[in-house]
Amino acid sequence: MCSVRQKTLSQIAGTLDIWGRAPLITCRVPRLTPPPPNEEELSRDSQGRVISSYYSELLIDRVDCLTQEKRSELEKLAQLPRRKQRIAPKQMRSVIRKVCWEQYVTIGALAELVDRKPKFLQSHYLSLMVKDNELKLAFPSTPNDPRQAYITTQSQEEDLE
Repeated sequence: MCSVRQKTLSQIAGTLDIWGRAPLITCRVPRLTPPPPNEEELSRDSQGRVISSYYSELLIDRVDCLTQEKRSELEKLAQLPRRKQRIAPKQMRSVIRKVCWEQYVTIGALAELVDRKPKFLQSHYLSLMVKDNELKLAFPSTPNDPRQAYITTQSQEEDLE
């Protein structure tokens, strides 16, 4: 639903300001994704991953909700960046792809697993990996969605073995 401040569209037709701009028009766009579920509404699988209709695969949203076995498995995959502060970008990308294989992982959970700050991961790796089609967004139409999570694309399957 669009609205115009103080005038209707028919009243402003043909009128422009001295720079050639039309008067301010604001539009409301319907929300493209449903609101997030409450914490108590989340159901989890036997490993502690979220089962939700919002995601096509299982989701790791919080590392502390994972079983000890699953957490250890992921920490083992991420052991290189956990041990060393500086690693080659190619190595970090490989770790991220492995952690995000066949499951969505939120930026917070991923940051905890690889022992890096979320903003650093976002700016140095995740955005570029999505652009390079190494990762896929859970909500591609709203990249800044607070529920955003990442999953390795099928085209990266051969790199994981």
